Amino acid sequence: MTRIAIIGGGKGGAAILQAIHSLDGVIVIGLADTNPDAPGVLLAHKLGVPVFNDFRQLVSNSDLEVIIEATGNDKIPEQIAQIKHPQATLIDAHAAKLMMNLVENREKMLNTITKRAQELETMGQELQKSIEQLATSSAALSKGAEAMTAQGIHLEQVAEQAYASLNETDTILRFIKTIANQTKLLGLNAAIEASRAGEHGRGFTVVAHEVRKLAENSVTSTDKIEHIIQEINESVKEIAAGIADTSKVIRRQATTSEELVNSTQSLYQIAEKVLALASNLTDLAKE
Repeated sequence: MTRIAIIGGGKGGAAILQAIHSLDGVIVIGLADTNPDAPGVLLAHKLGVPVFNDFRQLVSNSDLEVIIEATGNDKIPEQIAQIKHPQATLIDAHAAKLMMNLVENREKMLNTITKRAQELETMGQELQKSIEQLATSSAALSKGAEAMTAQGIHLEQVAEQAYASLNETDTILRFIKTIANQTKLLGLNAAIEASRAGEHGRGFTVVAHEVRKLAENSVTSTDKIEHIIQEINESVKEIAAGIADTSKVIRRQATTSEELVNSTQSLYQIAEKVLALASNLTDLAKE
């Protein structure tokens, strides 16, 4: 442990004390100055460093290893040299001034680091806040995309059911058309037989005519319905294709939303690292 004494409690002495008092392997055993209100004296009281009004009492300590003269008075080093122990090293005002310049530059650097750390912390907090808002929006978007995906699947199923129902209807219409054609044929045969029966088959001829007419109307109506169903069928196919395309887009959107959520989580972790770095810089500047 290096035992150090500081002679002079002015601005320079205060800066040196501030810089070295917390260094590992160093102990400041005292600071000497005749002015009780000198900044170095006030700082020494604050740090618990002994204060001496007479520097001779301090430098005569046999355990002293380094004496830093920071008064700027040319006579003081001569007096110190006469009374200090041989093992004590005297750092005169010139070397002390160099040390003070180094200390001042260090303080400026630490102040700059502290300022940048504060700016970095503010940026990190703003980034974290923005990411939280983005994460909330992403989660809502992802949830909406999932609901849209489920709805798209449901619409696909409905379209398939409608398409199947139309196919069944088409089968029924073909069956009805077949029956109508057979009925028409039966009506025609009945009319022929009635004409052969002469006067006795006249009433039957009227009935056969109406049956044939009804069958023809059934065929005509069935043809029209079949045509309409074909058009509906084509429309359903187009709707189903559109739903399928939309579902693909929705699924891609859901995947994109999930990736966005993952990205925001990564950004949030980066923001936390930025805040941690800012905190470390602040702690470093305090050391």
